[in-house]
Amino acid sequence: MHRFSLRPQSAAVLSGTGLSTVVFAAAFLLLAGCGSDATTYSAAPKKPTGTAGASDSACIPQTQNQGCHNAGRMWCEDTTSTWQNLGSCKQPLQCIELPDPKLPGAKLASCEEVVVVPPDAGGTDGGSTGGDDGGTVKPTGVCARWLTDREKLPEGKWTGNSAKCEPGTLSEDAKEAALRLVNLYRFLAHQPAVTRAADLDAKAQACALIMKANGKISHFPTQTWKCWSKDGALAAKKSNLSTGPGVRAVDRYMVDNGAHNAPTMGHRRWILSRTLGPIGVGSSTSKGSCLWVIGGKGNSPRKWVAWPPDGEVPLAAFGQGGGSIDQTGWTLQSDSVSLHNAKVKVTVGGVEKPVKQRPLKSGYGSKHAIAWVPQGWKAQAGTTYHVAIKGASTDFEYDVKVLACGL
Repeated sequence: MHRFSLRPQSAAVLSGTGLSTVVFAAAFLLLAGCGSDATTYSAAPKKPTGTAGASDSACIPQTQNQGCHNAGRMWCEDTTSTWQNLGSCKQPLQCIELPDPKLPGAKLASCEEVVVVPPDAGGTDGGSTGGDDGGTVKPTGVCARWLTDREKLPEGKWTGNSAKCEPGTLSEDAKEAALRLVNLYRFLAHQPAVTRAADLDAKAQACALIMKANGKISHFPTQTWKCWSKDGALAAKKSNLSTGPGVRAVDRYMVDNGAHNAPTMGHRRWILSRTLGPIGVGSSTSKGSCLWVIGGKGNSPRKWVAWPPDGEVPLAAFGQGGGSIDQTGWTLQSDSVSLHNAKVKVTVGGVEKPVKQRPLKSGYGSKHAIAWVPQGWKAQAGTTYHVAIKGASTDFEYDVKVLACGL
């Protein structure tokens, strides 16, 4: 099999910066104004490649779902069962169907460059599992990657039983979905992807059983807890813990809501850590999940990591798990750069945006870290935020470019 790398069709160069902002959602935004010059296929509606919607019909009215026909992008007209023309993709670009985040089951039609890449050499490391198998679609554009990786996020099936203290196993689709979300966030933050390890999955599953059986979570469950086990207790110390299912929990970790998390933002920092990997995924699919993140063997060359990251980021990434990072805080972490005396300044077009800054405790995914919370404002799609951090052992300046990504 081949791996396909998708790159966005259009990019608008920001004046004076030399950097590009992806205009991925153009096709979606054109819907309201494309009727006057559209070609109507009322006599013989054309079926797009793929379903372009909730069923394999020629056109589903009242949805405005989109699809591809050869090189052409098409959309379903609101009140009739006819396809309307959105325009053709120019070579070497091809029409690619991506999930529509506003309409489950429907699609967005986007012109993308499709590059055939040979399968990756080698295999996984030892007992590791999951990750890139050289035969999956890995789009490189920020919006394309965000929409594609989030299209299907099943919580899976659990074969265990908390009443009988049976840890069971979590279905592979859920473990892969959790891994995919971890790597999606790391991709946005410019960190390398990680894999899963089968032994860590098993320990994390024993941890999830303990949390499920007791109806609460703790990094230090004692032997008095129901369904306690040595492996489960070890995993509790090494994991991000959630009272919810394991896939949805990844989004919640990135927001890191709650007053008890404010001093560390440790869940987010572990996911973005330069030492992360391999990880382990365990979940009861309802109440109780564990994501093994501590003690990794990763060695990312990047000396610092910000969230939201430097560069392009979907607005939806600011809050998928309850709350928003505009409420819990933007962060920067490093293992080598001291942030003790750092001062953060955020500006838009040269105008300062007020923030409230706080230090974060050491040792939670990084040696050094700080957080800052917007005061009286929140991130908006289509806006570039310039972040300047002065007074650290190394100063930082970078731009956060917030994209709509079809939302």
